[in-house]
Amino acid sequence: MKNNLQYNYTKEALIPKWVHIGLSNFHRAHQARVLHEGIINKKINIGLLVYDLEGQNKKPIKNLKKNNYDYHHIINYKNKESVTKIGSIIKCLNISKNNEDKILNDLVKFKIEILTLTITESGYHSIDDKLNLNSKDIISDLEKNTTKSIYSFLFKFLLLKKKYNQKKLEIISCDNLIKNSEKLESLFMQFCKIKNKNLSKWVNANVRFCNSMVDRITPVYDKEIRKKLQKKFNINDASYVLSEDYFQWVIANCKNQYLKKLQNSGVQFVNSVNDYQKMKNLMLNASHCSTSFLSCIYGNTYVYETFNNKIFINFISSFLDENVIPFLKKTNQLDYLDFKAKILSRFSNKKIKDQCIRTTHNGSDNLIQFIVPS
Repeated sequence: MKNNLQYNYTKEALIPKWVHIGLSNFHRAHQARVLHEGIINKKINIGLLVYDLEGQNKKPIKNLKKNNYDYHHIINYKNKESVTKIGSIIKCLNISKNNEDKILNDLVKFKIEILTLTITESGYHSIDDKLNLNSKDIISDLEKNTTKSIYSFLFKFLLLKKKYNQKKLEIISCDNLIKNSEKLESLFMQFCKIKNKNLSKWVNANVRFCNSMVDRITPVYDKEIRKKLQKKFNINDASYVLSEDYFQWVIANCKNQYLKKLQNSGVQFVNSVNDYQKMKNLMLNASHCSTSFLSCIYGNTYVYETFNNKIFINFISSFLDENVIPFLKKTNQLDYLDFKAKILSRFSNKKIKDQCIRTTHNGSDNLIQFIVPS
């Protein structure tokens, strides 16, 4: 794979039709990257507007702005690497009281058709699938009209779309939750019923919430890699992102004309992602989850150390063979043994320095979500 340190399009030529909420390394290695592939292959001509909710991620946005929201994506294969300059993000901002009205009015002016999000599990503010009305962010959004949660942002945005009769919108959660967009829709409707019942009726009739499954290992930022970029390519990029070569994005019931054009860039469109999500959560995420604490106790720093150790390989292989695969729904679309082989291979890649300690985050919640169901 050759390096591509320039791209063959200009941001000015991109039409802003896609909004993403939640600036993250994963988003830039996944949704923004696949859009970039579609643009350079002349399949699509839209760009991304990326926003973080009030008070989040100010420094990463500031770093991106220095380079006109361009950044470099490094893909680490097992025996090589590639560096690609990505330009699919038109603008990236942190939502604040000072710019919120302008942002929302711009979104209506641009007639946004796609809204994706990566806000992590905690960003859903839910307990047992009910909106957590004791959450400080939810209380603030309901009582003070702030925009600390995704629900307040969606409420204000969709209220404007309703006002201007803009009915074309698909909302897609890219978070690691079973039936992620369905859950988002349910929680948002609970928020709406408190704020404005009439809006929830309009949303039901005019907005599509599409479940999706995403997959790509994206390790945390490493200063040494930034130094390597500087030394090898004379690139000073504090916003670079690193990932493995594996990529998957499966979307259910998507009708959007722009997203459909990304099919040749690796996006899959299906009627239901439930089986895909269960496979990923109960096999891949469970593999991380079931080894994370053991790996740290054992003294491992990186995930690849765990998955190059026969003790752990035997453990995880037996766990998947005996406790997971027999209980997954049999389907012609999915080959569980093949997916297992890919997991073991991907996690053993020594060039992906994903830290074991990262995989322990949200530990008890992850055990409930990824281990208990099987």
